[in-house]
Amino acid sequence: MKVIDLSGKIKSGMWNYGDVYPKFKPRHIQVAEDTFFCDVFDGFSSHTGTYLETVAHFNGYEGNKLLQDIDVKNLINVPCYIIHLDPLLFGKPKACISDNDLKKAAEGINFISDSAILFSCGWENWYFENFVDESPYLNRSAIEWLMSLQPRILGSDIPAWQGSPKEDVFNIFSKYDTLLLAPLVNLREAPNFGKLTVLPPNLTDTCCAPARAVLTVED
Repeated sequence: MKVIDLSGKIKSGMWNYGDVYPKFKPRHIQVAEDTFFCDVFDGFSSHTGTYLETVAHFNGYEGNKLLQDIDVKNLINVPCYIIHLDPLLFGKPKACISDNDLKKAAEGINFISDSAILFSCGWENWYFENFVDESPYLNRSAIEWLMSLQPRILGSDIPAWQGSPKEDVFNIFSKYDTLLLAPLVNLREAPNFGKLTVLPPNLTDTCCAPARAVLTVED
């Protein structure tokens, strides 16, 4: 069995979603003289690194599922389909992805509802200064097609899924009971099918948290 780690490394100097988020700065502290060391993660937020989030991120906490409401068994060994877009076309800054682009890349894949769907553009340089600002993005037709497949989890290697607000990408996404997983790494190593496990910390009262995502593939 092959195991592919889909979560990016969290360390100083990595991307974030702008000035509203504090910069991630880990530091070591000593809690007893000459022994017992630990770490403090200043600037660690729910969107630090690869994260899993519910639609409460878009719709508000009241009346919407939070991470604590997700049964952990529904995050383990989830059947997972991977759509590989051409990185020479869609791994470019601000490349727009349409439904036809996704359909062409997914030709031959027979999707089953309530699975995980991950799409890869080859956008994985976490230490590129404009990793977020110049991210490839989905247009309205792309998110509508993806959501028509009724995935349990939808994920990608891109950190910013919406270009123009007029496309309503997140407004469309927020109408479904689907978990969002992003941004991912190493998707280019994955075949078109595997089993996805994604585990956030057992936090309460949050719509989102950093998570370790792993794809397992049978040899």
